[in-house]
Amino acid sequence: MVTATEQRADQLAGDLGALGLADVRLFLGEPHVLFEELSPDPNWVFGRLSIRHQILTGPRPQVIVTTAAAVLGRWSPNQAFLDATDLWVTGEELGRHRLAAQMVLCGYQPVSVVEDEGTFAVRGGIVDLFPPGMPLPVRVDLFGDEIASIKTFEPSSQRTIQSLASLALHPIRDVVFTDAAVTQARERLENIADEIIIPTRRLHAVVEQIEQRNYFFGVEGLWPTFYDGGAPVLDTLLGDDVVVVLDDVDTVRDALDTHEKHAIRERSRAIEKHRIVVEVGEHMESAAATLTRLKSRATVSTVRVVLDGHDGDNLLPIQLSDWHLLATEMEARRKDSTLGEILDPLEVEIRHRIDKRHRLFLMCGTRGNAERLRDLLRARKLDLPIRTELPDLSATVSRRDPEIAIVIAGLSSGLVDSAGGIAILTDVEIFGATRQSKKRRKRAPKDGLTTLKNLAEGDLVIHVDHGIGRYLGLKRLVLGGVDGDYVHLEYAGGDLLYLPIYRLNLLQRYRGPKESVRLDKLGGNRWIKAKQRVKDAMLAMAHQLLAVQARRQSLPGLRLPEPDDQFRAFEATFPFEETPDQQRAIDEVIADLCRDKAMDRLVCGDVGFGKTEVAIRAAFLTVLGGKQVAMLVPTTVLAEQHGITFRERLAAQPLRVEVLSRFRSQKDLAALVADTRDGKIDIVIGTHRLLSADVAFKDLGLLIVDEEQRFGVRQKERIKQLRAQVHILTLSATPIPRTLHMAVTGLRDLSIIQTPPAERVSIRTEVVRFDEEVIRTAIQREIHRGGQVFVVHNRVRSIDAMARFLERLVPEARIVVAHGQMSGERLERIMIEFIRRDHDVLVCTAIIESGIDIPTANTMLVNRADTFGLAQLYQLRGRIGRSRDRGYAYLLLPRSDRIHKEALERLAVLKRFTDLGSGFQIATHDLDLRGAGDLLGGNQSGHIAAVGFELYSELLNEAVEKAKGLSERLAIEPDIKLPITAVLPEAYVGEPMRRLAFYQRMAQAQSDAEIFDVLEEIEDLYGKTPDEVKNLAEVMVIRRRLMVLGCSSLSCAVNEGEIKIGLTFIPEPPIDQARLAVTLQAEPKRYRLLPSGRLAITVPIDQMPGSIALARLVRDEVGLLPAI
Repeated sequence: MVTATEQRADQLAGDLGALGLADVRLFLGEPHVLFEELSPDPNWVFGRLSIRHQILTGPRPQVIVTTAAAVLGRWSPNQAFLDATDLWVTGEELGRHRLAAQMVLCGYQPVSVVEDEGTFAVRGGIVDLFPPGMPLPVRVDLFGDEIASIKTFEPSSQRTIQSLASLALHPIRDVVFTDAAVTQARERLENIADEIIIPTRRLHAVVEQIEQRNYFFGVEGLWPTFYDGGAPVLDTLLGDDVVVVLDDVDTVRDALDTHEKHAIRERSRAIEKHRIVVEVGEHMESAAATLTRLKSRATVSTVRVVLDGHDGDNLLPIQLSDWHLLATEMEARRKDSTLGEILDPLEVEIRHRIDKRHRLFLMCGTRGNAERLRDLLRARKLDLPIRTELPDLSATVSRRDPEIAIVIAGLSSGLVDSAGGIAILTDVEIFGATRQSKKRRKRAPKDGLTTLKNLAEGDLVIHVDHGIGRYLGLKRLVLGGVDGDYVHLEYAGGDLLYLPIYRLNLLQRYRGPKESVRLDKLGGNRWIKAKQRVKDAMLAMAHQLLAVQARRQSLPGLRLPEPDDQFRAFEATFPFEETPDQQRAIDEVIADLCRDKAMDRLVCGDVGFGKTEVAIRAAFLTVLGGKQVAMLVPTTVLAEQHGITFRERLAAQPLRVEVLSRFRSQKDLAALVADTRDGKIDIVIGTHRLLSADVAFKDLGLLIVDEEQRFGVRQKERIKQLRAQVHILTLSATPIPRTLHMAVTGLRDLSIIQTPPAERVSIRTEVVRFDEEVIRTAIQREIHRGGQVFVVHNRVRSIDAMARFLERLVPEARIVVAHGQMSGERLERIMIEFIRRDHDVLVCTAIIESGIDIPTANTMLVNRADTFGLAQLYQLRGRIGRSRDRGYAYLLLPRSDRIHKEALERLAVLKRFTDLGSGFQIATHDLDLRGAGDLLGGNQSGHIAAVGFELYSELLNEAVEKAKGLSERLAIEPDIKLPITAVLPEAYVGEPMRRLAFYQRMAQAQSDAEIFDVLEEIEDLYGKTPDEVKNLAEVMVIRRRLMVLGCSSLSCAVNEGEIKIGLTFIPEPPIDQARLAVTLQAEPKRYRLLPSGRLAITVPIDQMPGSIALARLVRDEVGLLPAI
């Protein structure tokens, strides 16, 4: 199928999939970067070459939907592509060097951990790669040179999933750097340089990059120089038995002509700029020839309007109608409730189809919409089943019974085939819903960092019993006859402590200000006093918070009516499928609003994870209940942005949304204040101006506060006064760590959104010196993929000079400046123009830091990034990458100035954490760098500095439990002495940080199964596990069982004919004393209770056990003891 535009192709591909065609591939045209020295989006290249491989090697896709621009193009000869293709089969002998060389040849990039398409990693006999077009990356396990297994794996957990018999590897770039291709490209480029004027320095630089086999920016535009002739893309797409459909042949003709003329024009401009370019004809066929060829092969061509010149004999009118009248009537009722219930016309239509014995299918793009529609129709005595796919519409069906169902599939619009008795109605017509998200869901990130991951030698740590020390690395030692890894710690006075890795739970990373911290003394009492002081303060604060909560529970609430049909229909207009966390937050907020007490809920989630939609639904339900809504935001620009978002989302609803800010004239403000007082405005959005004494509401029901921590003391006090009177919903992009969440649960109503939206991809972050070429390339690449750019320059005095510099650098870009010292009217105009895409580049201060939502802006350059705080940089970066396109953030440092060590540390953290949902990691590192404060309303920074963040959270959790009257839990960390080696050998897992992370995950496991899960993951990542690693898992299981029994230590000795195990218990251990007494009496030779209270177990053996057998024997013996 050939269409004129990408948008139409995308729509057609989606519709064909919804109608039941399983194998539909989208083959898009080349973006306009041929002569720009820019590289196209890798995902675009991956998609095209994946389809090419599928066509050439089979089986061919069932349907390919493509564009005029795509069929016009040329690419390398098919034989050259196939020559670089390889097939890896289980059992075949290839060797890791051969595998690595093949991946490099195909264009894969080496990385340390494979998470993105087109990357690979080699670890010993394990080779990971992510072939584009596959849903998951692949792990190849080598036994010597033989491929032992090929399995897919989950990139977030790195665990293998499914075995594959073979894996086909094909080029994933337009250029394959074979020796012959490199030689040919060098000669061809020298010839081109003789024909057009190209600076010698530029030519040599390009040739040098090619000889080094680097995929530099713009190499794809030079692909014809690598091959002796290319091939038309259409040659590959058109097979002998291929049916060709031209979608609106007239618009396809226009698109072919436009694309060809654009390419000719761009090549002329490139020559004027002395760029290295090839002929247009080497990149694409002529528009006229391509159209002639398409029309000669077309089986079906569609036209929208019949004009003179069309062959009348071959015209076939399509007798289908749409749902325009029904959709118009429902839309009118949505805006004016006096016209009747919104769903009445739909009910009439369904009952009419039932009477006529028709087949009617109600198509919904998401399961959520399907279930909402089912519930709404059930209330009208229409109980329809939900299906996951359409039945075969071409099959002949008996008309005795109507066939009516709800189908989960996103169709762009419905249709009515009156002659065939078939009707399809979509949620677009029913609810006014827009594009639905279809990409596979990304998983929520794991619960934060393990506290010791990424720990470097020299970092400060906290031992729960001994206090603050310095981490000096992992050391392999034999202590007390036990061979293993030990954590090497230094304390005041040069004292050293070696902590066995199975006791890692006693260790935490120090998160607090490092400037004034001092090491504790082993055996000293300063640490004990500091910990007790914090414990007392925590208990006092917990009592205070519980008292506040009890006081709120006793106040009368503002109970709102339960959601009705109008609210459920509004929910269905959300253009995406709610993430599980987002849906949970929505449900919790709605439940709060419908209770007999005032809501005070904090919704916490990463930037762009859907908190605003939670607020919009709460606001709409409040308005339906006859109350007004106020939304308080920290900045004027954010108020305007929220105003646009709320108005767009609520456009079809009969309510009024206004923004109260300095962008309004005094006359307009006075009128808005009066209308608010009179109840004429339903939702008011504004800055702290909303809290002024002259702003009054007729009947305020809900106050939404965005980023409360950014308001001043007076504003916070005013919010506190309102808390007792109205529902309060607070939104925060500052993530709450898991440990703190556990402590706060029950003190504040808290909803956490951790799951990233589908279609969002993580942001690429680069830390680079200020470089004109980097800046030019970044801006041009974003503009040419149809996007916009933020350039953050946080100095108003020189911001205009920066804009002029960019105008000289990228003359084709439309550049505008915005900063907070502009007049409100001018700033508003600029921001609205940028949102409307009147400008390509916004040069601005950090005014965009909070809340601005412009999905088309996906590249950001931050000048003097070293002068920003970590949380501020994270918020800034969150402004981009908010659509399906990957975001690119460039953190620019001065060319020559020395950068402060702390600034470099901040930037390194930001670059490292690019995953969606990485806000927790950023937050914990911000605690490292700046210290913490005011997380719970009291000044807590001093307590956190004294004992560190993790221990602070644990002490707070204990204090809350104690304040609630729960019994105190006693933490046990047993000392284990087994004559076996239990360790991750350095030769097996080389990176110390990875070893430490695995050790801690085993130590933190809550079950035996979790420990063995980690063991399986290690084997997945590094190959067959040595005995020492299996021993480690067994020791960790023994440790867990000792903790359950209340054992403080275990020793084991192997003698001839017997194994002796000794256990020491804490006072009043959680062990079943009666059952233990029965065991002692039943087997006196095996079990003896010594006068010291120590339990001795003697196990007879026939032969000396191996280390694994010994560990399992001890594990089983400990497991037999009766815990309570």
